[in-house]
Amino acid sequence: MLSETERTFINKLREDEVLRDIRRDLLTNFFTEGALLVACGDCERFWEAIDWLRNHTDGLLSQDKWRLQLCVFNGAPLHLSRKMSWEHKFILEQFSQTNSFKSIERVIVHGHGPCSAAGHMGLTLPQNLALTMHAREVIVDVFGLKPENVIALFHAHYRDKMRLYKIKRSAWKRATEENHDVRVGLHTLSI
Repeated sequence: MLSETERTFINKLREDEVLRDIRRDLLTNFFTEGALLVACGDCERFWEAIDWLRNHTDGLLSQDKWRLQLCVFNGAPLHLSRKMSWEHKFILEQFSQTNSFKSIERVIVHGHGPCSAAGHMGLTLPQNLALTMHAREVIVDVFGLKPENVIALFHAHYRDKMRLYKIKRSAWKRATEENHDVRVGLHTLSI
């Protein structure tokens, strides 16, 4: 569950439209035409997010319509920033194979907070979000994908609910340049 400080941080990002509520039309092509889903494998939170999507997308996510290739393990999006790690290489290989075998050219990078894997790595919530966005950029750059074909999602765990957001790329860039709270959280992060 998010701390009071983390909730305040998330609310500020929502006010600044960095974190935007998920819309059905945003996900239609990703789920029906195909995407590689790079997500943290938290056994409770991953399925919580999938259930939330099913309940908030008017049936779009009934499993018979899915075309998702899963790359799910603890902290998966966070590892893409560690260029020499086996996890980084594994995720890139998964997309390469998915693209080759299934002609899928879309990726969903899905992070969440709080995240045990991020905590184990000593990451703050702002750093977790930054690495989720960086993972998105790595995939766009390495594979030369259209930026609109790679989205970053983040779900936040509140006491009695969770919310799933799209991280808006242009607003994130603006926030990290202008917002002292985000810069402080990222100051010690080396990518």
